Amino acid sequence: MLTIALCQTDSNVGAIDHNTQTLLQKRQEAAKKNAHLLVTSELFLSGYPPEDLLLHPPFLSAIQQAVTHIAAETKKEGPAILLGTPWQHNDHCINAALLLQHGRIQHIIAKSTLPNYGVFDEKRVFHPAPHPSAPIPFHNHRCTILICEDLWHATDRPTPSPIDSDNTDLIIVLNASPFEPNKLQQRQRIAQTLATHLNAPLFYVNTVGGQDELLFDGGSFIIDSRGHLTASAPQWQEAHLVASYNKETNTLTSDPSPARHSPPTPMDSLACDYHGLLCGIASYCRQSGLPHVLLGLSGGIDSALVATLAVDSLGASCVHAIMMPSPYTSELSRRDAHALAHALGLQLEEVAIDDWLATFDTQLRAAQGNKQLARQNIQARLRGLWLMAQANLHNRLLLATGNKSEYAMGYATLYGDMCGGLAPLKDVYKTRVYALARWRQQHKPHPSAPDQPFTESLLTKAPSAELAPNQKDSDDMPDYAILDPLLYQLLEGNAEPAALTSPHLTSSEIIAIWQRVINAEYKRRQAPPGLKLSSCLFGRDRRYPLLNHYQRAPTPSPS
Repeated sequence: MLTIALCQTDSNVGAIDHNTQTLLQKRQEAAKKNAHLLVTSELFLSGYPPEDLLLHPPFLSAIQQAVTHIAAETKKEGPAILLGTPWQHNDHCINAALLLQHGRIQHIIAKSTLPNYGVFDEKRVFHPAPHPSAPIPFHNHRCTILICEDLWHATDRPTPSPIDSDNTDLIIVLNASPFEPNKLQQRQRIAQTLATHLNAPLFYVNTVGGQDELLFDGGSFIIDSRGHLTASAPQWQEAHLVASYNKETNTLTSDPSPARHSPPTPMDSLACDYHGLLCGIASYCRQSGLPHVLLGLSGGIDSALVATLAVDSLGASCVHAIMMPSPYTSELSRRDAHALAHALGLQLEEVAIDDWLATFDTQLRAAQGNKQLARQNIQARLRGLWLMAQANLHNRLLLATGNKSEYAMGYATLYGDMCGGLAPLKDVYKTRVYALARWRQQHKPHPSAPDQPFTESLLTKAPSAELAPNQKDSDDMPDYAILDPLLYQLLEGNAEPAALTSPHLTSSEIIAIWQRVINAEYKRRQAPPGLKLSSCLFGRDRRYPLLNHYQRAPTPSPS
């Protein structure tokens, strides 16, 4: 019988000492479960992704010292450790899994498939193994060890392969797999395919938490040799998943306590996104050392959702909201902002910008050019200036409240509403913002969360920046219900704009939308980081030149 504990735990990039102490504490917990082996996630010791930290020799030296210390601890009573870490090996830095046992490194397994697409850039800093490592012996079992991307390509390797059903008793996979829609189901399908192919149970551990823009949803699991899911850890929270494997009877037994080790009910997509945003905000604030946040509350749905996420994630005592009405702020927006603040338990500060705007109006009268646009941008920039000043004064993290549709179209003001250290909704389309708000209106993410924070008008009124009389977003763009599906095809689907059709838009209008997306690249380069929820986050996933003369979308003929 072999008992394995999967350690689904957040680790911080660069915090080698902290991650070491966390690991040793988790080893003590696994010892109480009589585990023979504790398995961490990919690059647990450095945190994922370490990026160019790996180009600094002192960082790698600190990793080596920590590994020596951790290995020495395995002389004491308790499980061996399969540790994900960067490792200097044969003059190369590898993405490694180290088996630490009896006070030393028993085996070194290197990742062979280095992803270099989307958010991944591992070929920049790691050297790949030429092929997956052959199974290693542990506790009278032949263990195939794979590291994240190696799993996805394990069944398409040319034969002969060092991995086959004749020399594998079980499979262990260390992962730092970022969240994307339906990604958990994809992981499980790939794992089921390999488990049945090798006729061996598979233990899959993933990291959990946030790092910069990336979100890691956990969801570790265990698959038996027939491809059945036998146990899984929850998403978006730390957990120990423990199971015992009897090679003679080919059976798996999961630890029944605590109850969270039984397969949880899968989250629907809105619940998963909402909890992911909570996780990302909490992780960003904790790791940045800024536990208090600040935001501008306008009376619109975007800032309302960001405020609710912040309170649900950090608590009302850590959230400060400021409303900055102008002559164009409606009374309804004022009421909605105050009602939301009351529901969330926030003290809403009001700072009118009328007098500041009047000062600029005096100067604008003598200026030439598009005064109307300049005047609108000045309002946004006055608000951004005050919010940044308050963030500086009180050492708070400013949350920007823009959404993906606005960032895509450039419908945001540099040094205005784009000010901030984190933009939680940067990867959330406007229609999805409404859907998340409606989900939150009906569900509490945790027992202490406020009930039904949104007024009905917040959920139903037409979106408006309220920078001019009777202004609506639809004055400048198609309705979001029409725009968002098109943006999704252009961004997530990487579709050619000239090939797209819409019952509501002409081909010329579609190409004009694409041109706006291209033209707004310079704004997005200066935007705060967001939290990745889709397959195409602006920045890491999508990298277009600022100056781009390629005519991807040909101008249609006048006919």
